Amino acid sequence: MDKSKQLAAERPRLVTTYIFLFYVLFIVFFVRSFLFEPYNIPSDSMNPTYKTGDKVLVEKFAYGIHEPLFHKRLVKLSSPNRGDVVVFRLPDNPGMNYIKRVVGIPGDTVIYQNKKLIIRDKHNKEVILSGGYQVLADQNKPSKIDSYYIQENMAKGEWLVPEGHYFLIGDNRDNSQDSRFWGFVPGQNLVGHALIKV
Repeated sequence: MDKSKQLAAERPRLVTTYIFLFYVLFIVFFVRSFLFEPYNIPSDSMNPTYKTGDKVLVEKFAYGIHEPLFHKRLVKLSSPNRGDVVVFRLPDNPGMNYIKRVVGIPGDTVIYQNKKLIIRDKHNKEVILSGGYQVLADQNKPSKIDSYYIQENMAKGEWLVPEGHYFLIGDNRDNSQDSRFWGFVPGQNLVGHALIKV
């Protein structure tokens, strides 16, 4: 025991510092990869909930555990609810994270026409999103319905959310590129749940 104490006392200070830094970096990497990570809001698509430059804390383990290099989901823990604000990777651009609100879960029919959002569940019952948030939609601005993603066998401006996918939309309805334009987001592309502004 005395010998090991003597060896520890003789260890160079530089090596001790490197070991300490390794542990600190490992803890930071673990927390940011699997638990929580700050996310910087890049645009006004979530205005008035979040504005450009706001930072939110993202709970990365809310919906599952992903490996940090290729972002493949290892374990599914739960599913997002309607109204959750989520950070996700766009299927066509997985290198960038985006933030939007979940309005449609698997089996829902989402209708967005004349600046009005209607959600019907799989039993065709209309669903009202709760949560006390505000949206921006200017009735005087022209609709972009001609640019909407068209789902097979569905009318323009109507979508049936497939199994394992979600329909996401920005709170700033006239200034948001979202599922209305590029379709559904697979559950495995969800990075986490936006918790609080920091």
